[in-house]
Amino acid sequence: DNDRLHYRLAKAYELAGEPDNALASLEAVTRYCPSSPLCAEAHFRSGEILFSQQRYRQAKAAYGAAIAAGADTPFYRNAVYMRGWAQFKLAEYADALSSLGGIVDDLLADGRTPEQLTRADQELLEETGKDLPPDLRERLGKALRSPSGESPRPGPRPADRHADPR
Repeated sequence: DNDRLHYRLAKAYELAGEPDNALASLEAVTRYCPSSPLCAEAHFRSGEILFSQQRYRQAKAAYGAAIAAGADTPFYRNAVYMRGWAQFKLAEYADALSSLGGIVDDLLADGRTPEQLTRADQELLEETGKDLPPDLRERLGKALRSPSGESPRPGPRPADRHADPR
């Protein structure tokens, strides 16, 4: 129950515009409740706050901790994606290319085409290509083109892909 209390407190601090207090509460979740089902999410949320504060090295570490929780967590793909952007902001271009390219490889594994993906995953592919170096953008463009040569049309943009379902 302490994990949920700290998590809710972090949400309240974030809504009140107190990101440093939110980070402290999220850290309490990860430090004192490491086996909590909220732990991966707390790492991810910490990464989001740190990234928004342009604290990219710390954000990269937080996303890395969310990734370490495993591919079966709901924050895995988004953590890989955001770690790639943190690496990009840190001028770690080879690592960023690997992280962001890994998203494409993962989504299109086993011969899947963009048309076979969910709208949210199609959108993630589209977003991954924005503001990237030309070599990665070209790789993403090839992956996103359907056999007919047309780009898939992603569905409506979700208000918040990371919305708390509780």
